[in-house]
Amino acid sequence: ESAMSINRAIERNTIELLRCVLILFIVLIHTNLVADLHCENSLYGRIYAYLSEILWLSNSLFFAISGYLFFANTDFTFESYRSKIGRRVNSLIIPYFLWNTLVWFLYVAGSYFVPSLSNNEIKPIGETGLADVFNIYFSTYGEGLSSTPIDGPLWFLRNLIVLVFCTPIYYFVLRSHKYSVVLLPLACLIPLPTAVYTSVIFFGLGCYLGIWKIDILRFCDKLYEGLLVFVTIIIVERVVEIPSSLEFLSAFAKHCAGFLVMMALASKYVRKRQYKADNPLNKSLFFIFALHGIIARLLTKVTAVWIVDSQNGWLGLAHLANATISVMICIVVYKITYSISPSICKRLGSRN
Repeated sequence: ESAMSINRAIERNTIELLRCVLILFIVLIHTNLVADLHCENSLYGRIYAYLSEILWLSNSLFFAISGYLFFANTDFTFESYRSKIGRRVNSLIIPYFLWNTLVWFLYVAGSYFVPSLSNNEIKPIGETGLADVFNIYFSTYGEGLSSTPIDGPLWFLRNLIVLVFCTPIYYFVLRSHKYSVVLLPLACLIPLPTAVYTSVIFFGLGCYLGIWKIDILRFCDKLYEGLLVFVTIIIVERVVEIPSSLEFLSAFAKHCAGFLVMMALASKYVRKRQYKADNPLNKSLFFIFALHGIIARLLTKVTAVWIVDSQNGWLGLAHLANATISVMICIVVYKITYSISPSICKRLGSRN
């Protein structure tokens, strides 16, 4: 094998490993008990606050990876753009609507047994008007650009779909000059909702790396430098009150450093362990991503009823148990669905 093909295989497996880790981070975010138990000041709450600095890297890194993969290993032309958009109709748009429809039905059914699941936001199917249906698919929770569809985690997919259609703009802006990357930190000075800032800027970072054909394994081979910057910014944010106008810029620098650290660790593991993306976790990633939200919500509400004392030492264990159960249920659902019909799995976003 040529050195280039070996390097591409390592890069591919590094990204697949990173996807697995980031999905687990997202599940850990959605199974935390801090909000349900209002235990921010407990030991568990304080530990989670620091842990979340790492967990919240997940969304920005996913957008960066998506932007990179759109442009990596190919020249950007009208034909390549049309081809990629066509593929993403099957891999993004169709799964987006199918999963939101499925979760809508699950919420309606589940609210008969656990009324608090609906939070009065989700109406029975027979009572929905056109505006309600629109909100189900695009804006069930929250308002405006910070809203999420009924399948909460799929806000990422909704934003990604929009960004993918905007890739020609990214290409012409970022291809204009090698130093056009400075536009990304400058964009952090524009007041935007966090979700929009994360989507637009980190997708742009990935696009820049892909457009300029930067070897991300070599570029990210800066574990200790990235770790130093990441930890330093966390300490500074805890000690000094960052002006609100600079919060996004601080977060951008912190997450860029986190990107270096995560990529470096993943690539080292891939090289040392000869990791290949053929395990059950990797195969069921999309199912975990799309289905864990409603499972996590049910588990956290049940746990909040079960654990009354917010100082209880079982909080951390319950959090990990809920995350593990959520992932295991999603893997089982994937395996059952795949055994019934691999084509249905593919329609639902699975790549295996």
